[in-house]
Amino acid sequence: MKAKTSDIRAKVLKDLRDVLVKKKNLQAQMDAVVVLLAKALDVGVCSCYLARPGDVLELYATYGLDKSSVHETFLRVGEGLIGEIAFQKKTLVFEDAWAHPSFVHKPATKEQKFKSLMGTPILYKGQLMGVLAIQTQIVMPFDTEVQNC
Repeated sequence: MKAKTSDIRAKVLKDLRDVLVKKKNLQAQMDAVVVLLAKALDVGVCSCYLARPGDVLELYATYGLDKSSVHETFLRVGEGLIGEIAFQKKTLVFEDAWAHPSFVHKPATKEQKFKSLMGTPILYKGQLMGVLAIQTQIVMPFDTEVQNC
């Protein structure tokens, strides 16, 4: 029997809560969150960019991109697709990210094989805390149900 979407969401939320309770530092939490989400969503990449002073976004955790690019890859708010998500403070979908005129390639991430991107801002009381993004290896539209979660 196929699991209902609401059951899947409930399990993912429970698993996220468990990760956040069990892991004691931010790095361990974010590392576990990106792995959990990538596997739950069955995507090649899940990355978390945290907002830093001066409108800078730091690649803080990733599943699927080159690990050596963590804490070494930065974008400004408004720069590239991740920066655009941060600037607009809303979920954006790019079916073919590489074809988008605002796309910025950061070679250290070794993201060449990934095509589609969906990202959502992490907000707290309206303040930008970061961006959570997923990427897939094939050009694909993301389900509108996922976009509206």
